Amino acid sequence: MKAFACNILFGTVIFLIFPALLSGSEKQNIAFGKDSRLWLDNGVVKLAVDKDYGGAIMYASPSDSSENMINIHDLGREIQQSYYAGKDFNRQDSGQSKNWSPWPWNPVQAGNCDHDKSVILNFETQNDNSVIYVKCQPRLWDMTEEIAQCYFHQYMQFEEGMDNVICVTNKIECFRDSDDLWTESASRSQELPAVYPVRDLSRLVIYDGDKPWQNEKLTNVTYGPDDKWIWVRRKPTEPWAACVSPATNIGLGVYSPEGSGNTWNMGWVGSPNGKEKDAPTMHFAPLNNWKLERDSVREYKYWIIIGKLDDIRSRVYELHKKYPAKKEKSE
Repeated sequence: MKAFACNILFGTVIFLIFPALLSGSEKQNIAFGKDSRLWLDNGVVKLAVDKDYGGAIMYASPSDSSENMINIHDLGREIQQSYYAGKDFNRQDSGQSKNWSPWPWNPVQAGNCDHDKSVILNFETQNDNSVIYVKCQPRLWDMTEEIAQCYFHQYMQFEEGMDNVICVTNKIECFRDSDDLWTESASRSQELPAVYPVRDLSRLVIYDGDKPWQNEKLTNVTYGPDDKWIWVRRKPTEPWAACVSPATNIGLGVYSPEGSGNTWNMGWVGSPNGKEKDAPTMHFAPLNNWKLERDSVREYKYWIIIGKLDDIRSRVYELHKKYPAKKEKSE
């Protein structure tokens, strides 16, 4: 998604699948927290969504830990939905932030650059308390208080038979009826999803070799002399990435079939240490090109995995067998 101190831009893409809600036999422990949060906790790992963050995923850790693995420094971090459409426009006369001008149509799940929160419409459990469902009307990132003409839907639940894996289904439902700016149908790069781990998880790893799915040696992502932008672009040949602690190799990974065959945004800003509310952060996001028209409805799935790096990769391989990565044509 975006923001950082001193006006540094962050990233933000997607795929087409209908939410296939898994019906695991075990009931998971889902409950409201004192801060208007819903928790998904099975005694192995736990995640939380919060009304103050548009229902974005703003907490993740092993169940026996209180150290959040997700950066929540501002409303452009978290693990969340954010989409782009149309050309970049200067709308400063209508309340656009000068730090984000010109800018395209860009609804963001948690809120905008001025810390205005998105509007929560549904915040509930479903399927006998095994699924968390959130629906919100997001803000446009660059605009003061402006509500986007779309809805975001998000479903979360544990993957059946994998106690440290959470399946997430995201969906955008556009209704830009009065939209007279972003009328062209060109595709734009989307994040599927945008992921911001804490800076403490400073080892960022992918597999980008020519022998995918054979447990070949992983790549530690570094910045090279030709990387001039805040994020680097790398092309994993296995569509997943993970940020782990250099000391313990424990961290958070994301498997995103929608990013298969494409470049991903990834990198970090700030010193190599930082926790949930600190400005330094890690980041990665699988990318794909989508057209978002005035009435587009698009959907995709991804999986969050928490644990040691070897276990994260092992789970990714299991998920790949169940949900093979399919290369989609860019639009």
